[in-house]
Amino acid sequence: MDCIIQAFPDEFHIETLEKILSTCAQIMLNGVDIKTIFIRLMDRLADFVANAEEEVPSLANLDLYDMFKKNIDRIIESQGANLELSKFLDLQVAFLKFCSQLYPENVEYVNNILKSCCTLCQKQNAADIDEDSLKNIVKLLTLPLDTLSISVLQMDEFPKLMKYLPFMKRRQVSLKICQAVVNSAVPLDNIETVRQIIEFIRPLLRDEVDTQTLDPLEFEEEQNLVCRVIHLVTHSNPDEYFTILEEFRKQFYEGGPKRSFFTFQASFFAYVKLARYMHLCHVHRQTSEEEEETTDENATSPAPRKIYNLKRTYYKGDFELNLSKLYPILKDFIEKLVPDHPDLCLKLYLEFIQIINLCDVNKDVRDFQIFLITL
Repeated sequence: MDCIIQAFPDEFHIETLEKILSTCAQIMLNGVDIKTIFIRLMDRLADFVANAEEEVPSLANLDLYDMFKKNIDRIIESQGANLELSKFLDLQVAFLKFCSQLYPENVEYVNNILKSCCTLCQKQNAADIDEDSLKNIVKLLTLPLDTLSISVLQMDEFPKLMKYLPFMKRRQVSLKICQAVVNSAVPLDNIETVRQIIEFIRPLLRDEVDTQTLDPLEFEEEQNLVCRVIHLVTHSNPDEYFTILEEFRKQFYEGGPKRSFFTFQASFFAYVKLARYMHLCHVHRQTSEEEEETTDENATSPAPRKIYNLKRTYYKGDFELNLSKLYPILKDFIEKLVPDHPDLCLKLYLEFIQIINLCDVNKDVRDFQIFLITL
């Protein structure tokens, strides 16, 4: 069978695929390990489709995913007692690569493969999962990011499989997810999406039972990447904007002093950004109302100068959030950083006074100035 796969052209395999798979299934019943045959066949077909200059007509009538899935399940069922976990996961990794190339946007197929892997891992004691199996689990969790990016957040099997990894490998997967979120540059304007991201990158946000000490430079790079995620948060409605930021703030408060040096700074400026947006929403609405009241015939003075970004859409409705709710949060970030980072807090407090001066002309900043001098 292996000679046939290696010697005959790809077009032949496509036309005879059903016969090849059924023959492999018969061989399998005799206890022969045909895992490598399946892997080579999937690799051949995936490369053929990826390099084809135009659509292959004969593939249109074939459900390749279903054909391979049924036969892979039969292999696992018949040889489950004879093969090591890593061997089965090798097969699933190859199948995942195959599906990623042929069906790059199909989340359901990937999730089904991860579900099969979870079922395999459930039959093993955590201590019995060897290093090769762990490497394969990392591949299963990171390969979909190349084609699906943050769509992996829709997979309910993803975090289940991730739980079988030790801390350093969970951290590795979390970093990949974090980088995918940043690279996608998709605005984080949905609270459920944010909660899923937090769940998936939890090893980066707090210490866990098996947390290991990291090299200081690696730790800094990791936390800087987390900080870039919170700067993607946005929403047209300030109330929703605030709710999403609060999800991150709750997690960052549990991260410990080492993480807070990075995450509190990023959170501070994320809330400052929200304050500026709220202010511009008010200015935009006020200016729009004044323009409606003023007509060209009776205008005796120039129209007020617009200080908002014309390219951005500002929220026109009412919202409950006000600046007095943001001030204690900004001040709390600074006060928590003061004992270990007074120089940094001096800069943050200057930024704090500037945002008060810009957004709240009626606010007396003398108390804040006194605190700044004391600092």
